[in-house]
Amino acid sequence: MSRRTTSTGRTRVAIAAGLLLLVPASATVAQVEGLTGTLIVTNKAIATATILDVASGRTLATLPTGAGPHEIALSASGNIAVITDYGAGRTPGHTLTVIDVPGLRVARTVELGRYARPHGIAFLAGDTLVAVTSEASRMVVLVNVATGVVVKAIDTTQDGSHMRRQLGVLRHHLELLFGLQGSEHA
Repeated sequence: MSRRTTSTGRTRVAIAAGLLLLVPASATVAQVEGLTGTLIVTNKAIATATILDVASGRTLATLPTGAGPHEIALSASGNIAVITDYGAGRTPGHTLTVIDVPGLRVARTVELGRYARPHGIAFLAGDTLVAVTSEASRMVVLVNVATGVVVKAIDTTQDGSHMRRQLGVLRHHLELLFGLQGSEHA
């Protein structure tokens, strides 16, 4: 079966594409009835994070991050978001961007130093510490989000330490360990 394209067919496609450009962006956002909350999206190429209101689809803020923002962890309360700044191209990133979500602002940038290419991230119980995989150093670092201090580095002995499964298992063990250390049985 052959397909013929006529100039009339090309004109219809061009007109339809042109009409789409005339539709306001807010009209093209598909909303789900009753869905509320906040969505944070990283924009790798331009090194920003955009905070969106889910109910309206409205952009609340676009904030600067380090190069190559990659993964996001959100505190249990939803008040703090931490973004891993992986880096771009051959230049490894070595920071975390901490966002005050209700304040719609960057609260701080955490310098990770030699723990480059931060990738996987998860809050530990209590929302004080995040566990972050450092792909370049083969480490998982524990970072105090409030102070921006790396409190511990754990060697994974694995190349490319960024898999969620590894971080999930480590997170479980760390929560058990910290729980035991704080108990009367430690």
